[in-house]
Amino acid sequence: MTSVHRVGLAASCSLLALLTAAGAAQAADSPAPATTVQEIVVTADKRPELAKNVPASITAVPAQALQNLNATQLDDYVQLVPGLTVSNVSSAEAGTQLTIRGVTTGPGGNPTVGVYIDDSPFGGSTEFGGYTIPDLDPQDLERVEVLRGPQGTLYGAGSLGGLLKYVTADPNPARLFGRMEVDASSTDHGGDGWGVRGSANVPLSDQFALRISGYDRQDPGYVDNVLTGQSNVNKTDVYGGRASLAWFVNPDWKVRLSAIYQYQKGAGPLVDYNPTTFQPLEGDLKQADAVNSDVNTQKLQAYSLDIEGKLGDFATFTSATAYDRQDMDLYVDYTQLVSGLISGVFGVPDAGMSVGDLVRADKFTQEFRLASPQDNKLSWQAGVFYTHEQTDVALVAPVFNEFTGAPITGLPSFLNGSVAARFQEAAVFGDVTYHVTPAFDVTAGLRYSHNDQQSATLTGGLLTAPSNADVKSDDSSTTFLLTPRWHIDENTMVYARIATGYRPGGPNTGIGGTPLTYGPDRTTNYEIGIKSDFDDHKISLDADAYWIDWKDIQVQEVSAFGSYIANGSAAVSRGAEGSVFWRPVAGLQLFANLAYQDAYVTEDFPVGGAIASAGDRLPLTPLWSGTVGGDYSFPISNGWNGVFGGDWHDVGKTQGAFPNPGAVRFQHPSYNVVDLHAGVSNDQWRLVVYGKNLGDSRGQTSDLNLGAFSRVAIIQPRTIGVSLSRSF
Repeated sequence: MTSVHRVGLAASCSLLALLTAAGAAQAADSPAPATTVQEIVVTADKRPELAKNVPASITAVPAQALQNLNATQLDDYVQLVPGLTVSNVSSAEAGTQLTIRGVTTGPGGNPTVGVYIDDSPFGGSTEFGGYTIPDLDPQDLERVEVLRGPQGTLYGAGSLGGLLKYVTADPNPARLFGRMEVDASSTDHGGDGWGVRGSANVPLSDQFALRISGYDRQDPGYVDNVLTGQSNVNKTDVYGGRASLAWFVNPDWKVRLSAIYQYQKGAGPLVDYNPTTFQPLEGDLKQADAVNSDVNTQKLQAYSLDIEGKLGDFATFTSATAYDRQDMDLYVDYTQLVSGLISGVFGVPDAGMSVGDLVRADKFTQEFRLASPQDNKLSWQAGVFYTHEQTDVALVAPVFNEFTGAPITGLPSFLNGSVAARFQEAAVFGDVTYHVTPAFDVTAGLRYSHNDQQSATLTGGLLTAPSNADVKSDDSSTTFLLTPRWHIDENTMVYARIATGYRPGGPNTGIGGTPLTYGPDRTTNYEIGIKSDFDDHKISLDADAYWIDWKDIQVQEVSAFGSYIANGSAAVSRGAEGSVFWRPVAGLQLFANLAYQDAYVTEDFPVGGAIASAGDRLPLTPLWSGTVGGDYSFPISNGWNGVFGGDWHDVGKTQGAFPNPGAVRFQHPSYNVVDLHAGVSNDQWRLVVYGKNLGDSRGQTSDLNLGAFSRVAIIQPRTIGVSLSRSF
């Protein structure tokens, strides 16, 4: 690799690395506050490379930064990633929806952002299992990488908007170390939260090492139910762990076996709103759902076997084998829609109902990859990929007393049925990079994917039309990328990028004469960017501008008998992102980022379903969002160090999901969030006091229109907490 290719840290990572540097300074016996930023290596292009040299828009969040932020879930650090939106869509029988650069049509449908754990995709390629995003504990991570824009060539289906990649920490055979932590917090208008977590790295020999971790936490609730008198109904319990065994065969070969488990139980932070005035119906942070009607449970398991080694000077070989399983009971409360019907027709008072999907989703993936040395005049990588997904869904609509939860029997079935869906895909991919000069190179890549699917649906009951359908589909997609890159000097790199992404088509359920199949949709991203350091690496800049064309959009449609997916029209997302990081003096580190996302429909949606006209903005995407903040670390005495920092995050107003005929589109107001933290530490102990959302904002992240009312997800109110940890 030439010296040009070794320089610096990506400016896009610099704003996160300030937190890492601050944390590292606290932990040192004789601290020397950083004036430059540590180098971070990422694997965005499926090979290790300094982030500054990656010709794409990427933000890497180091594990130490997550710990310094007291981050336990995506919501805790999304403000550090420009262009990323995290929406709680539990109101629509799902969990978390990720949106990058505005590529979304709202809750439901197939995901637009891919999720990877190391070298393997996690979760479904279709709408089944595609909205459960694991919140891996920071102690298990090396970093989190967020890639903005389509990533279809290297990462395949479902990454037409971008990619979230968890990079887990390797076991280390060199030494024994670990960490224990306890947390406690209190939320205004709500309850208390707590967490315990621990991890240990255990050398077993010179060649073997084991890394284990576990955590148990309770996220505080803050929504009250005025119907049942219950408080903090969205309290959530989460526990899990990870084990990883590594065999370092020799300096050139490594084998790693990993297992992850996570269990979560709770309800979404849903508040009832008037769908036309956009004001709370029952009051601030209030709902009127039947008792325990929308409590969801999710159990995630992920297993992987990774093998990597050098084949002499020819290439590096990588094998990534993975299996993940999701068991989910997902409910939406329908009491306010059907209680009058049940009372009037069947004479049963106080009847509640929830509609649920009981899901089991299994996914197996295998990827083999070869990559030449990166310092070759012509470097390349090539791979093959295969996935098989099986999803079984039971459709239920239990009826119960809305105040006590006791089952009500003797009524006819309102909904019963099942869906058995299979998805399998095979792909070949590769790219080549030609180094025209030591400072200028061009990368071109191509991927061909073919999938076939089958969906067998059986439904009955009063709420839907009877159906017994077995639908098959298959389609193919070709994606590409082209990226010239020029290192102007050792501190500045500019690039251009054309890249495409896709979501596979698939079968519908066949309920009520809906279309049997729908086709893939595609995005094409045109982007230019610059990454640069100034003033002896004290100022870092990362900026890009992009234009994304989105064709044949998959749209969630609604008929009298249920929902289905159809191909809509077209949309465009154009915008710019930038981040700057400044280290004016030792110990003081300041940063800011800004994202402009103008994402809108360019052609009217088809008549008969969700309403969208040319010029309408895509859902849940702010035109402007940004963050400013910083950290100051300083020595105290006798090996103790202090740190103080915080950030201010502003999110512009957004529009809700596209409305069905006769409904009004929900309007979400802008909001801002202020977080602060302060702490002391030495080489073993760390104590941090923090405040999140100190202005007690009522940020809204999603909505679901149910006719007489809308369910709206609200961010966590003002929360004060403390964290104590000990390392060994």
